[in-house]
Amino acid sequence: MMLVLTTKQVCKRFKISRMTLYRWRKEYRDFPKPVFGRGCYLKFDAQQVSDWYHKRIQQASQTDIGA
Repeated sequence: MMLVLTTKQVCKRFKISRMTLYRWRKEYRDFPKPVFGRGCYLKFDAQQVSDWYHKRIQQASQTDIGA
C-alpha cells in the first residue's frame, strides 16, 4: 500500500519550506510527480520523494568528495 503525503507533510518530513518544495518541483525534472490533487492540495508518494531526496544527497556528497 502506498503512503501518500500532502505538501505540508513533505515539507515537515524534509524540514523545508513550501517555496523550497515548489523550487525542487520546478528545477529538478526527476522530482516525483504528485499522485493526486491540484494546486495546493497535492499529494505525493512518500517512498518516491524519499528515494529522490536520498539520491540527491548522495550525489551532492560524491560531488563534494571529488572537489
